[in-house]
Amino acid sequence: MKKGITIIRYALCAMRYALCAIFFIVFIFSQKASAQTPHINIRRGLNRLSGILILLFAVNLCVGQNDGIPIGARAVGIGNSTVTISDQWAVFNNAAGMANMENIAVGVFFENRFGMKEFSSVAAGFVFPVNQLFRFDTLSSYGVAGMSFYRFGDQLYNEQRAGFGYAHNIKNVSLGIKVNYWQLSIEGLGTKRTYTIEFGGQAAITKELIFGAHIYNINQAKLAEYKDERVPTIMKAGLSYRPLDKLMLNIETEKDVNFPASFKAGVEYMIVEKLSLRTGISTRPFFNYFGVGFQFKSFDVNYALSTHSDLGLSHYLSVSYNIKSKK
Repeated sequence: MKKGITIIRYALCAMRYALCAIFFIVFIFSQKASAQTPHINIRRGLNRLSGILILLFAVNLCVGQNDGIPIGARAVGIGNSTVTISDQWAVFNNAAGMANMENIAVGVFFENRFGMKEFSSVAAGFVFPVNQLFRFDTLSSYGVAGMSFYRFGDQLYNEQRAGFGYAHNIKNVSLGIKVNYWQLSIEGLGTKRTYTIEFGGQAAITKELIFGAHIYNINQAKLAEYKDERVPTIMKAGLSYRPLDKLMLNIETEKDVNFPASFKAGVEYMIVEKLSLRTGISTRPFFNYFGVGFQFKSFDVNYALSTHSDLGLSHYLSVSYNIKSKK
């Protein structure tokens, strides 16, 4: 297990484009064969080959690529430019954003990348102001806490994370910290467990301009002794300009310490009360994003779609429920 993950990563990076071409050719041919050929053994062989290629392709795309990624369809709809956002999904995206939450909120998130179940994710989050949950009879704030769970992949390859975060607001500045228990499993290679620490902040420079910053895996958690393999350390910083209550413009840069920086930008506009439209882009790799959000009573429902020129469409759905305090 210690050497396996690193060996697979480097080998598959060299084979990336060849695997992409082979995978899609075999996958398409196997689907046609399943519908046309009566020979069970041929169908099974093609499907098995497709499964092997899916696993290889998934590892190439996903080992270390799901660390610190934004969660929630609203986040996706604005190009994942979320470091300045304060909502119930901040427990995943930047813990500092939880500090301004006034109500208890629970939510679930579903993701399907490129129409393949092997690339599916599910997440759940729970955010609660400490005063409200424990019914402290005081005007002082004890901050906001949150718990999260995330799972990506299937039985061949999967990542799981569970985390606990805390945030506090001091005038115009919010700070947050979170600890994640991290597990990676690859069939035939075993399971590796570790933990990561992340830290973030948000500051209202003016009423319309918000600055945010976040670092994931500040402790540089080690994944394997072989070649000092570690969980990626990712830094983000961005600005959010909100000239109107209905309009938000976000820009953000993200830097994995081992790779070039990427750029993200997103726009959210509330066309009518409780109905918002979103769009965004991100680079390295390049994706287009589109989204819509709707609020109904205490429910917040969001859907997003991303497009990639070679890999196709991905779909995202999140549903959250706000438990308003009784004053």
